[in-house]
Amino acid sequence: MKWIKIIVLVLLLASLIWFASSIDPYDVLRAIQKIGYSYVWILLATGTAYFLGAVAWKLCIDDDYNHLSLIQLFAIRLIGEAVTLVNPSNFIGGESTKAYLLQKRGIPYTVAFSSVILSRSILITVQVLLFVIAAVIYMLISDSFNQQLFVIILISIVVPGSLVIIFILSQKTKLFSFPFTKRPEFQKFKSSLQETFALVSHHFRKNKVKMFFVVFIGVCHWMAGSVELYLLFSFLGMEVTYHEALMMDMGIILLKSFGVFVPGQIGIEEYSNKILFAVVGMVNNAIWISISLLRRLRQLIWILVGLLLYLLMEGRYFKSNGS
Repeated sequence: MKWIKIIVLVLLLASLIWFASSIDPYDVLRAIQKIGYSYVWILLATGTAYFLGAVAWKLCIDDDYNHLSLIQLFAIRLIGEAVTLVNPSNFIGGESTKAYLLQKRGIPYTVAFSSVILSRSILITVQVLLFVIAAVIYMLISDSFNQQLFVIILISIVVPGSLVIIFILSQKTKLFSFPFTKRPEFQKFKSSLQETFALVSHHFRKNKVKMFFVVFIGVCHWMAGSVELYLLFSFLGMEVTYHEALMMDMGIILLKSFGVFVPGQIGIEEYSNKILFAVVGMVNNAIWISISLLRRLRQLIWILVGLLLYLLMEGRYFKSNGS
């Protein structure tokens, strides 16, 4: 399996190089100078969010195989998120990397992948609900009707809802049956997917109380991550409420998800920032560029941390296995 280790390492290095090349160092320095050492709080807020994501993930792993520490899962999650950012297949590549790293540490791949899918599904559901609730409240307390925000709310409801309906219909009927779906390769993939979802469903039914706690941790995860945006606006001298920051952050995540096949979502995330900033009246281009650069820098820093953790974990793994 050495070639898989090489692929993961290459993807981590590629993500580091890709992000570094997409950022003008002089622009970053100017942005950093505006907030100074306060940038440490940005890393603390996002680090807390990442750690809470690891807590939610640990609760989604079957008790029979839940022997890894939170620190190990935190490291693996960072590695997977770094791969997700650069891999053109995005979320699939990152989640597979997490499952592979769990498998290497004694957890069957199907159990590992089902835990990844379950935790990711809960976090995505919580994120969409948080955005819809925050956006609807914002529209209700606003003096005027915000057409742009209304469209984003519709997208956040219609697109996931349509995907769920299509998935259910594809399982229950032959409505989405095409020639390629009869091929052995596709049938094997479908069987693997069904096995994974069966494990996800079983784990959810078996641990309902724990899953409600995962939802709570998921809310805390997203709220902690949104502190980043609130602090950036504050440090740059712009007044926004935490409610507005939460709504913008959840909306940005939603919009940039449509660019999953763009490595690093370069450009997609920046324009998602611009759209959501405009919703609350923040149309200052200097602020938009500064915040976009500072958020990219944060991603670059955590990718570097993920790369270092990967090298450290693999080094320890080889020593413990005598290779």
